[in-house]
Amino acid sequence: MFLIVIAFSLWFLVTFKDLLLCGYKMLLNPFFWASLFVTLYFLVPSFFVAEINNYFYWAIDPDDILLSHMLVSIFSGLLSVFYFIYSSKNILRMNSNELNNSALLVKLLWFLISSYLIFALWMSISKGAFGKAFLYNNEQTDPFKLKNIAYLLIPISTYCFWHTKRYLVFLPNLIIIVLDLVSGSRTVAMIVLIPIIISTCVHKRKLYILPGILFLAGMLLLGVLRSENVVGGVPWHINAIGEFRETYITLPLYITNSDYVGNGGLFDISANLNFGLLQPLRTEIFNNYTFAGSWMANDIARGYGLGSNLLTEAIYYGYGNMFLIIVFFILFLVLNHKLMSILPIRHSLVLICFLVVFLRLMIREGFYLNFGLLLFILCFYWLPIIYLLKVKALFKRMH
Repeated sequence: MFLIVIAFSLWFLVTFKDLLLCGYKMLLNPFFWASLFVTLYFLVPSFFVAEINNYFYWAIDPDDILLSHMLVSIFSGLLSVFYFIYSSKNILRMNSNELNNSALLVKLLWFLISSYLIFALWMSISKGAFGKAFLYNNEQTDPFKLKNIAYLLIPISTYCFWHTKRYLVFLPNLIIIVLDLVSGSRTVAMIVLIPIIISTCVHKRKLYILPGILFLAGMLLLGVLRSENVVGGVPWHINAIGEFRETYITLPLYITNSDYVGNGGLFDISANLNFGLLQPLRTEIFNNYTFAGSWMANDIARGYGLGSNLLTEAIYYGYGNMFLIIVFFILFLVLNHKLMSILPIRHSLVLICFLVVFLRLMIREGFYLNFGLLLFILCFYWLPIIYLLKVKALFKRMH
């Protein structure tokens, strides 16, 4: 536990220093988001691992808990050190000439998406979908393809906002939030909330800390109210960190499991990476390869919310792979930190929104699959929008 306290204290001091010196700019720093998610999904539940082990009858060996504490502390400590080096100081060099550029086709896409979502909202209301708002049974469907639209709205709503400076452009984002929440989910709502939050803070040049804390508390409370695996007699704080608890606990469970550690090979890694990239072949890949999360879900067999995380997935391919993943993950953050300091502001905002979504998924579910999925999303949901903007710039130069 001493190691976890040290790692948490280091993260807090580095983050507080960045907050004092850079303020709202920290929202555009990939190291801030990565260290925050590691704190939520690894450090916080590490403080309560003894209670989790007791109340949920995991029977985890104390030595495995100690090893997990050591690994989490090293990983978190490394991120904090690099966060200290790659602070938010040189991020976001504002150039007003870069902000007022939004292609007519992008605005047309915004209008079409808004019209479609208004229709989807009306259909949901007419079918009584609001009755599912406090249900969560892992069987939510997506008949209106909200997740696909949410990814598309990240660049569209961001570019439109920085062109108009009007919050009305986030109307389709708000409709998706309502539709997602009433369907018993939160995932898609988080995707479209991110550009609203980051664009507002950067535009106002202000970091809204208290509303952010209240928002996080509200999402946790909503998760507790919906969850079907809240156990009677378990302290409220253990139930409240349910998502973080269930994500973390597989690390001490499997960190020395000889049947699990090193069970995956190079072909499994390739399948993981291509699962996100080769969308038409996803079913074929899933049926022919066993991913870390699937292996653990079958082995645990409790039927709810347990799977992989970045560190647990990494040791599925061996301890050596775990160290490679940590190094590659940090290099990935360094590269994106550099991009955030050289890209035009409107592109930086879109990039960080995508990164926030997928950094959370990488830490919560595993690196390989979500890295491949990130590349797919950037290629098919962002690059076409960039080309539309370039077409306008080309025509402008010709005339």
